[in-house]
Amino acid sequence: METELHNYQIDFIKLKSLKVNTEAINWDVLNAHPTINNAYVLDARVELYAKNFKLYLNKENCAVIETSIPYLLHGHNYVELSADDLKNAIESLQNLINIDLMNAEVVQFEYGCYAAVTGSTKSYIKRIKDYPGYDLKYSSPFMKMFGFGQLNFKIYDAVANAKHKKTFTIGNYPKDGLVKYELKITNVTKHLKTKMYLKQLCDSQSTEELNITLHNHIDTIIDNSIVLNLNQDSFSLSDLMFICLKTLEDKFEYSGYNHMMEIIDLASLTPSQKSKRRKSFYQLEQKFRLTTNN
Repeated sequence: METELHNYQIDFIKLKSLKVNTEAINWDVLNAHPTINNAYVLDARVELYAKNFKLYLNKENCAVIETSIPYLLHGHNYVELSADDLKNAIESLQNLINIDLMNAEVVQFEYGCYAAVTGSTKSYIKRIKDYPGYDLKYSSPFMKMFGFGQLNFKIYDAVANAKHKKTFTIGNYPKDGLVKYELKITNVTKHLKTKMYLKQLCDSQSTEELNITLHNHIDTIIDNSIVLNLNQDSFSLSDLMFICLKTLEDKFEYSGYNHMMEIIDLASLTPSQKSKRRKSFYQLEQKFRLTTNN
């Protein structure tokens, strides 16, 4: 599997402004949200994709804003968005609604990029079994999400997602073979142990640091995914049978490891013999991971 990483971007973002003077807000460009009290959306007349924006005022009269900058600007998120692009978009938005956003606290945000993959996107996602030190928080044929504390790492089928959100045509997505890798920090202050303000996120240094973190996660996923490579001369019959088991495990979405442990437990073996069998199976797991990516 080869990847071509592209279209890096800040995607979803949640902000909390300083206390605002409600009379100074440009209410002419805001409409009441159709279903949520004390919440507002951008008027459709503004030159933005207005439905991808929500604003509400909390008890302290701070404006809480949730939006996706790529969706807000383009109506989809299959696009590059640099730190300068983010800065320019935010400055335009704050001038439009007359709320200081550059000094707003960043509550949550997502940072990601796309990758062209060879072969089936669904098969690639299925082969991702775990992420070391992270919990598997969500799994479907089209997406895996791992989490540690306030940091989530997602891998999903970008084409399927675009079709679900009805942005496939406007975004000019490829027909298939596209995944998105994404970091999401659900509580920025808790994760960083300090507050982050939007002007900091608009700095290119922050983007460079996010790139490093994202690349480290992607490299780890690729190293731990199961990709068959039979062009070797060091496979024993046990190795080949194990690879067959792992292939069937992917196909039928059944845990071969758990089934093998059950068989060993039920076998007429001494405790020592069972322990040796478990150890041998574990060694095959390790060997398989080490050899299949070479």
